[in-house]
Amino acid sequence: MKQMKIGQVIAASMLAGGLLWGADVVESAKQLPLVQDTDVVVVGGSSGAVAAAQKAAASGAKVFLVAPRPYLGDDMAGHLNLRADVNEDTSSELYSKIFASSAPISSKSLAYSYQANEKASPRHNDPKNTRMNDGEYSNSSQDSVEFEKDVEYTLDLGSLQEVGGVLVYTFSREGSGGFMTEEISVQVSSDAKQWMPVGTTQDQENKEDITSFNLPLSTKAQYLKVTAKKMKKYSRQLLGEICVYPAVESKKSETRQMTSETTPFKIKRAL
Repeated sequence: MKQMKIGQVIAASMLAGGLLWGADVVESAKQLPLVQDTDVVVVGGSSGAVAAAQKAAASGAKVFLVAPRPYLGDDMAGHLNLRADVNEDTSSELYSKIFASSAPISSKSLAYSYQANEKASPRHNDPKNTRMNDGEYSNSSQDSVEFEKDVEYTLDLGSLQEVGGVLVYTFSREGSGGFMTEEISVQVSSDAKQWMPVGTTQDQENKEDITSFNLPLSTKAQYLKVTAKKMKKYSRQLLGEICVYPAVESKKSETRQMTSETTPFKIKRAL
């Protein structure tokens, strides 16, 4: 009885102070489509969202999980590195697909000039437009260009050339104050007027805080638009380098270097 009285006093005090009431919202009558008849809706595909959905379902609730991607655990899968067992058969075709490096054997990129459609943050800027093709991308504090939104780079190769692939290095850090790139897409053109999309990838390889996105191509172009999409839950992204490989070297690199680590994305693609 005492607990009820105390609760009533607190509620009455809050009502008197207007703490429980906000401005009224009036909406006209309308019909809404029924997507799912459920008890609990969980929005998100992260490991926390999956755990919440499982807990609710275990309690007997009918749960509807809404995720932005066709797989779950995106907060872990993108940065999870898996290693091969020491007794693994390295001669198998499946092993070669899973543990082959996505980067070409040759690290020589085509020369190009470039412009960005967004202004870089003063903390990590690129005043001379040189950081994306200077060959330096090992240190996020010294070798990065920071953007607080998605950014599109327009690259000029100087002449029409055979392009065999684009490899973009970014920096990643989770948690408070973190930064991350979610996706890289590429368009090509011969005149910088008519553009053709040639690929998009979220597939990534991670080495400490350096993340690489590799997009194999087989096309002719003088100009490329490389768009880096920022991960929505972070306020910024840090880019390190954009490498454009000629088709000849990409063909030579069909025999890939083997690595000791792989990612869930590469396993999914191989299977």
